[in-house]
Amino acid sequence: LGCLRMFLSSFRLPGEAQQIDRILQAFAESCCRQCNESTHLKYLSNDPKKAADAAYLLAFSIILLNTDLHNTNIRPDRKMTIDAFVMNNTNYGRDITEEGKEIPRDFLEGIYNSIKEEEIRTEGEGAEGMMTVERWKDVIRSTHVLSKESTFTSNNFCLRDQLHQASEVRVLKNLVLEMCLEPYLTAVGTFWEVVDSGFAGHKVNEGSGSGMLGAECARLGMDLAIELLAGSRLLARKDLFAQVFSVVCLYTGLLQYEKDNYERTLHFIHSVQKQSAFIVAMNCSKDFVEYLGQAEWKMIWSMVFEMRDLKLLGIQGGGLLVESDPDLLTKHSRMEFTTSLMNDNTGDSAYYGGVDYRTGLGGLFGSMGKMFFGDERQEQRSRNFGLGSMHRKEALILWNELSPSDDEEEGSASDSIGSPFFDHDGEVGANVGSPGAIFESQLIHEDHVVFVEAPQQSMSVSFLSPRGRVRRRLAAMCDFYGLVADSRFLSLEGIQASLSALAEILGAANGKNAFATNSSLTQPLVTSEGNVKEDFFISPASEALAEVLICEIALKNRDRIKLIWEFLRLHYQTRLGFTNSLSDDTVIEHGVKTNSETVIGAGIEKCATGLIRICICMSQRAQVANDILPSLKFLYCSPLLRTCNGLDKHLGEGLWRICRNVDGLKALSGESWDAVLGLAEFCASKGGYVIQAGPGRGGLAEDDPALNAYRSFHIMLSTAELKYLVPFSIVRGVRSLILSGERGNCAKLSIASLDVLFTLHVLFKQRAEEEPRVTIEDCDSWVYWWISVIEGMAEAGKTSQSGAVRMHALAMLTDAVTDRQGAAVAPWQLYTIVQNTCVCVAGFRINALLKYEDIEEFEEIMIELELCISLVFKPLLHYLKTLVQVEDKFPILWESVLHVMEQLLGDETISSPSHEASDKILVQQNSLTRENLLTTTKELGSEHLRNAVMVLMSYGIIDGEGSSPSKTHDLSALTWNAISSMSFCSVSVEEWKQSGKEACHSESLVVTDRLSADKGDA
Repeated sequence: LGCLRMFLSSFRLPGEAQQIDRILQAFAESCCRQCNESTHLKYLSNDPKKAADAAYLLAFSIILLNTDLHNTNIRPDRKMTIDAFVMNNTNYGRDITEEGKEIPRDFLEGIYNSIKEEEIRTEGEGAEGMMTVERWKDVIRSTHVLSKESTFTSNNFCLRDQLHQASEVRVLKNLVLEMCLEPYLTAVGTFWEVVDSGFAGHKVNEGSGSGMLGAECARLGMDLAIELLAGSRLLARKDLFAQVFSVVCLYTGLLQYEKDNYERTLHFIHSVQKQSAFIVAMNCSKDFVEYLGQAEWKMIWSMVFEMRDLKLLGIQGGGLLVESDPDLLTKHSRMEFTTSLMNDNTGDSAYYGGVDYRTGLGGLFGSMGKMFFGDERQEQRSRNFGLGSMHRKEALILWNELSPSDDEEEGSASDSIGSPFFDHDGEVGANVGSPGAIFESQLIHEDHVVFVEAPQQSMSVSFLSPRGRVRRRLAAMCDFYGLVADSRFLSLEGIQASLSALAEILGAANGKNAFATNSSLTQPLVTSEGNVKEDFFISPASEALAEVLICEIALKNRDRIKLIWEFLRLHYQTRLGFTNSLSDDTVIEHGVKTNSETVIGAGIEKCATGLIRICICMSQRAQVANDILPSLKFLYCSPLLRTCNGLDKHLGEGLWRICRNVDGLKALSGESWDAVLGLAEFCASKGGYVIQAGPGRGGLAEDDPALNAYRSFHIMLSTAELKYLVPFSIVRGVRSLILSGERGNCAKLSIASLDVLFTLHVLFKQRAEEEPRVTIEDCDSWVYWWISVIEGMAEAGKTSQSGAVRMHALAMLTDAVTDRQGAAVAPWQLYTIVQNTCVCVAGFRINALLKYEDIEEFEEIMIELELCISLVFKPLLHYLKTLVQVEDKFPILWESVLHVMEQLLGDETISSPSHEASDKILVQQNSLTRENLLTTTKELGSEHLRNAVMVLMSYGIIDGEGSSPSKTHDLSALTWNAISSMSFCSVSVEEWKQSGKEACHSESLVVTDRLSADKGDA
């Protein structure tokens, strides 16, 4: 029947019976050799002549039946019945029909019903040589006919023949679809390109101009496009599906940018055909997701970004314009960052999105000034944007910005989820309302509510702008958030295709000058052949949205993130510009290498925060944490982030969220610990600035990166489960924290950091007991890092501008050096600590303190001097037995001690105060004088020096006569000469010598008595 329909549609039968007979005879001879009824179903005889005669009779019978059933001149009661048709054609006699070769009744009934439903049309009667609806139905029906006929032939034919039949049916359907695809796409385009004549005069906030004609065309175009997509899927033709899908995306008008934002918004709002095409494309991402490749996902995301740029995504973008995690910035810091971002991109914080939001700028005189002298802001924007692009996407900066002109209520985000278009697994002809009919019904209902019911009942919906209506309409028909939320149901290949499309869009946007004015910007993303072009540009705001989407998709698929992490890792490494080597144009500032020419954009911000959010989430999963957390080095080693302070607070908050998860930290490997501590050191070096005014003045901001670094260090070292797991390299971060407090004039931070440093010193006690002596060259040893702790305390005590910090550091340094760790250190290492750290720092501070003349701070100065004196003598006497083992170095150490004491006890140390200081002293009658305070301090220093001399004499290192061997004699002479030069101690030299001799004599007698007692016992 299908062959006969196609055959007769190509010409018109002549009126002469003999001509008809010859035509049908030729058709029958060809048909009996090629048609399924003869070759596969074996309904006809094996004899070619008999088969041709049977085909001829059946064809003639079909033509007679067609005339009989559809001739209006024949009365209904005289028309041929189905039983008569079956009886006439079941058996043509023994000369034509062999026994057992009768044509089955079901087959003949199918022919009768088909002719009854759809008349055979010849040329001039509606069949002009193209595929018709009747042929489509015959092809579709043939699947069911063949499946039924296979029941009758199952006993006669093998399974291979049946599969071959089904295969040929599928091939036939594919051929038909290929032949008819172009005409159908042309029909779709015809429906979606209809525009009402009243459209041209409308504006964005005026009524819609689509009208009923547009709604009807939108319905027809939607239904036809959906049938083509569903048919392509049923036939498993991904190539045809991709071709249809690209054409649908092209008709949305969202993939070409020949006009600015306003014009593009205007065209989309007032075209329900473009909206219907967009709805079809969006729902394909849900109903035909398995057929979407990287090219199709690229078009979907491109349309979403254009909808974002046109501000048509609705409340919170249907869920796309909201991150699932709390913002890394506080509300105040977010406002500051946004302002900074706008200034960096436009040079004017009041100008963004192509609109100047300031009003009343100058009035009449301002207008005259602009007329004569020009607009300074316009010149600034021209310098920033250059000539600008046609589409003006460069002016769109904020990724979650809504339209400033729409303040109407649009419902909640939950209303954005619409019901799927395709139930019954996309089955064609399912008993549901077509998507086009649903969309048309919604348009009619909207018009009725807005223009009929609302004005009568004073409903607020009557004031809903066209932009608001479109956003609400699309929110009801499209599940925007499902693009992200439903990604967890995608196959691994589907996720990779979606992420690769986003990365490709970002790569194209960053690899080219996105805002250059050239002809390529006016061309669509999809060519007329359905191919995806490489030239595509997105706004900075959409670039940021793309990074948010990558992060959200990764978080939604956290259970299988290990499978896609390699792609994500390469993406973040490339986007953040991570490199293991630093360029020559970088400089080191506070331990961090910087490059002053880099500006952080919205896309880079969301890229960095996206990586942080993934690391925060994955730190709670021990099985994948060690695969992901090492990527934190992309942040603090990235040239883009080293060069400015724009993302310091982001990184600081991210660090704190990672570190407060103690259970996650317990499972970290060495590489992960290095990455976390590296980020902590980076954050510690970037903050610490005191609030100068307003709430919290004198302290640090709650989201200060240095403060978050301190919190992280504190929780690491104060938690019992972690303090023995934290690597020794944490010392570097704590020392950076001390410097940050000094740089930002925050003494509290420096003191708190010194306490953390002392906590590390205490932790090293256990290591000192567990491990034998090791050398300082071993960077993994506790000795190497303990010495670094000592150096950090010494650095704070020597260079800090705050007296409180210095005193805290000096007291802490004295206690740390004299603790038990020193006993496990080699003598030469201990000598280095006492000489280069204790004595040098104390001498430097004593020299600086003796120059102060401010009586108001002099009491604190005296306290610090006492701490310096203790720092000189306590470590010296505590480790004297060990230090004298370094025979060639100890005289140098002792000479340095004497030189420091000469500064304090010599004549030049007491300088007369200035006149202003003398006046202050006279006013403060009850206060101690500067000279009295210095005298008290000198007495303390003299007493410590005397004790040290007595100990050295008791050890035989120096004597009071100078009669010892040469080395001792030289050291004794050096000592007594130095003490004699100290005016404060010169009068006591002989007394010290005599006391030393008596002490040595008494000790020798005690030793003699002990020896005698031992001999007597023997």
